[in-house]
Amino acid sequence: MIRPRDLGTLELFRWRRLLSGLALGLALSVGTVSGLPAWAEETGDSQQVEDVQAQDDQDTQDSQDTQDTRDSQDTQAAEAEGGATPKSGSLLDPGQVVITGFSSSSLSDSETAASNDATKVDETFISVDGAVARVVDVSGVAPGNAVRDNPSAAAFEVTAREIGQVFGITLDNATNPDTGKPAPNIYLAATSAYGLHIVVPDRDGDGWPERVTTGDPEAEWMEGLFGTNKDGGPGTIWKIDGVTGEISKFADITDKSEPNAGAGLGNLTYDAEHDLIYVSDLDTGYIYRLNMKGEILDSYDHGVTGREVEKMPPFEDDPNDRADITSPQFKSDDPTTWGYAQPPRRVWGVKAFGGRLYYAVAEGPEIWSIALGADGEFDAPRRELALPTDVEPYEIADVSFTADGVMILAQRPPVTGSYDYVTAVASGPARVLRYKPGPSDEERWVPVPEEYAIGERGEHRNTSGGV
Repeated sequence: MIRPRDLGTLELFRWRRLLSGLALGLALSVGTVSGLPAWAEETGDSQQVEDVQAQDDQDTQDSQDTQDTRDSQDTQAAEAEGGATPKSGSLLDPGQVVITGFSSSSLSDSETAASNDATKVDETFISVDGAVARVVDVSGVAPGNAVRDNPSAAAFEVTAREIGQVFGITLDNATNPDTGKPAPNIYLAATSAYGLHIVVPDRDGDGWPERVTTGDPEAEWMEGLFGTNKDGGPGTIWKIDGVTGEISKFADITDKSEPNAGAGLGNLTYDAEHDLIYVSDLDTGYIYRLNMKGEILDSYDHGVTGREVEKMPPFEDDPNDRADITSPQFKSDDPTTWGYAQPPRRVWGVKAFGGRLYYAVAEGPEIWSIALGADGEFDAPRRELALPTDVEPYEIADVSFTADGVMILAQRPPVTGSYDYVTAVASGPARVLRYKPGPSDEERWVPVPEEYAIGERGEHRNTSGGV
């Protein structure tokens, strides 16, 4: 096994955790820029942090995407009890990470639960009280799975009852108005990454809705899937206040006023230079640009505009190809019926870096980018790289950069539509890959041979998509 050679002391410590199967990743940092403490994404001005994801056990929480803070020897992370503001005045302190993952499942009643009967899958529902996002203190945590082995490390949690299932994470650069110290807000994107479970009203008199796998005129999303208790849906971005922990709906991504039908959002990224958020939509394939009020400013269509640059035929969005849970054509155990945008136009991972927005296209997969104008508007796109043929063609769910411009890509295997909640994604060698800037426009990126080892199974290629 080869260890990365361009990591500093902090990253080497994290590497040792990875070798023990740590199901965490590290992506955002509290760094020092021009002598002042600041929250920042990994731009060339901030301290860089590497991030990876492990998918070691199918029966443990499927932790997908993480953002984190820079470890500090002179700062102790304070726990927030009951959602209270930590002593530091920030929900996130140095040494803490934000993690998203499936909330787990639970049986419908205590009697059934007490029987511990695995055959009762029809009576099993999303656990609405399970955590879908956690702020976890990993400072001083021994090597291993920081969530599974150290449950007390969670300093703050958000449940499925509050916001539903989420995948993508980004942090802004907000400060506490009372102290002037960093207190970044957390943004979380609704997802179908763990399945699209549907129910119909109670038909057997047990007081619980009935699970179904085929669309039905009375079908609804299962509680805990999309935060419907707070008027959330498949296209919702949630905001967690960086000081108080208060949860609110930041935005609903819509296409010509039509809501996301079920495919959900891909990932999102905060652009500190322009104070904007960009988010990919798995339903339409568009990338949306939002201001910090949650208002959609405009969108970018790779299927048309991006492909045109390479003289490829346009691949337009099909508004009729949407998930419809009221139609018998919808199958919760068949992701091909969930209305995902077709691979030539589908975008998942996104990252703002160096005046450009980098994004991952499912077909290939490939990495493209588009220049950002003076106000962060979409400008000229270009193709950056295609994954080598010896890599499984799994989508790139997340993109990140080191401080010196090395690109890190994390794959995620295809979603399965598992009815029993056990296997969210297909089994396969999903990898974390690195590329350094190349010598010319003809060779923009060069693979870095040393590969991150993720997880303990097989060839240590078990990433779940977070960077």
